[in-house]
Formats: sequence, structure tokens, C-alpha cells
Amino acid sequence: MRGETRQPEYTKINPAQTVPAIDDNGFILGESEAIVRYLINSRKVGEEFYPSDPKIRAQVDKYFPFHHNTIRPVLLKNFIANYKDLFPPEMVETGLENYKEEVKNCLKQFEELYLKDQKYLAGEKLTIADIFAVMELTLAADHTDCDLKDYVKIEAYIGRCLENQVLKEASDMAKDLPKIAEELREEYKQYGGAGH
Repeated sequence: MRGETRQPEYTKINPAQTVPAIDDNGFILGESEAIVRYLINSRKVGEEFYPSDPKIRAQVDKYFPFHHNTIRPVLLKNFIANYKDLFPPEMVETGLENYKEEVKNCLKQFEELYLKDQKYLAGEKLTIADIFAVMELTLAADHTDCDLKDYVKIEAYIGRCLENQVLKEASDMAKDLPKIAEELREEYKQYGGAGH
């Protein structure tokens, strides 16, 4: 949001100017999902989070299009609607009219189509699909007007995911978001607003 990804130093690492990106001894890769899979496959670590069993892996892989096409964009709209002053006007003015209804539909689909009656998205064990999902869900629940009280399965699911110490720590770090938002607001005052 401060424009660091548009600087020449970062553009050399990732011409798409997005985060995250890695430089693994000259192998440059962007996109968090691709990075996670690459690290698991190349380092032979974390296979329990992306099991080699083709049926379980297919369940993990099946979730990601929904994540990228529904969960993330819908919850991002919700985030933008709740932190309007941190985003450029063109992001705020586009498509926020029905965001609350979209959030409800998105969460309902998540419960009914992906979570169903299982502990995690691919069955009984935590996978990379859950890592991505729970971070989006906790950000929405902790930092927007997204109320999960009508989504009992999602609340229980978040609780199970946050039993993982690393996910709990990541979720706890995200609780600093209001402080970060305030710092950005102060910085924006110096430059004339968001997006400058």
C-alpha cells in the first residue's frame, strides 16, 4: 500500500509487482499458492499439509479456485468497505454496493460446498487449503463488520485451525492491523491520500 512493490529493486524480483515472491537461488516465483506448493515439493517438507495421496490432494486443489475467485475477492470488498480511507478511490467506488449480501452468500457456500460436515476442507487433517482459508476468514472476522455468529460451522472450523500454533501466531500478528492502518492514515496525510 506504500508502493514498495513498484520500486525498481522489487520489480527485478517480481515484474508483476505483487507480494509475496521468492528468489530461490535465481529461481523467481510469485503467487503465494505456487510458492507454498513449490517449497513443499522442492524441499520435501510439509507433505502432511499437501498430501501426495491423489484423492486428498485433489480435494485440496479443488478449493483454490473458490478461494481465489470467491472467498478472497468477496472478503476483500468487505475489507475495503470497512477501511475505505486506506484505498485509492477507484477501488472504493467499484462494486461495493451489495458487498454485505455477497459476504453472506460466500460464507454460506464455504460452509455448504467446501466445509460440509468434515473437520477441514480436505477431510480430517489440516492442509494448505485450510491455511489460506482461515487467514482470510480471521481477517474478515477480526477487522471488519463480518459477523460469523450465524455460521456455527465456520466458527468451529476457525477454532480448530487456530489450534495449530503457527496459524495462531499469524492470526495474532494480524491483530495489529488497526495500528498499521492508523500509521498508513498518518502517512497518507503527508502525501495527499491513499493511492499516492
